[in-house]
Amino acid sequence: MSEIESNAPEEATALQDLLAGGIAGSCSVIVGHPFDTYKVRLQTSSSRPSVGSISSLFKGMGPPLSTAAVVNALIFSSFGESSRLWDDFFYPEEGNHVIVKDVPNHEHKHAYVEPTIPPEHSSWQKSLVCGSLAGAVQALVICPSEHIKCRIQVQTTVQQAQFKGPLEVASTILNGYGLGGLYRGFACTCWREIRKSNFYFQFF
Repeated sequence: MSEIESNAPEEATALQDLLAGGIAGSCSVIVGHPFDTYKVRLQTSSSRPSVGSISSLFKGMGPPLSTAAVVNALIFSSFGESSRLWDDFFYPEEGNHVIVKDVPNHEHKHAYVEPTIPPEHSSWQKSLVCGSLAGAVQALVICPSEHIKCRIQVQTTVQQAQFKGPLEVASTILNGYGLGGLYRGFACTCWREIRKSNFYFQFF
């Protein structure tokens, strides 16, 4: 009896989405944080600030780096899971069927999977809805960490320093304003992340 070999592509799992997103997020923070620090100083200074030492450009990197893996893991896993739910809801009867062919001069039969999914399966509507959900989930995590990061980044000199680290910043905000203080600016953050996710998942 001849055997059947299958080369069907495997769908990415939620765990793979988490791992890939986590690694990518950590790398992006390390590379981009110095530029983000100088941007924040420009936005909060009345004059053009000096660059300062290289190490000063990495101030406040702890909070975003500690959440980078979680943030990117969340956005990719949220998009992946919502996409699977979208497919199950709109295309419950769709799927793949296996085509089996004889391979010349080969003792095994060759099987490949041919999708029966319609062209509109990956439509812009799907990217819009699933991308928006992923962006909103991301905003829930990054809003507090960005608030803490910015408080530390604007401390350009030792004389200006009010906080010794991110934990002290978080404690001060919580004591003075409660949990809502950490989420100050959430509406703007959420709007930014939703638009960014829509664009990213639509074209990439």
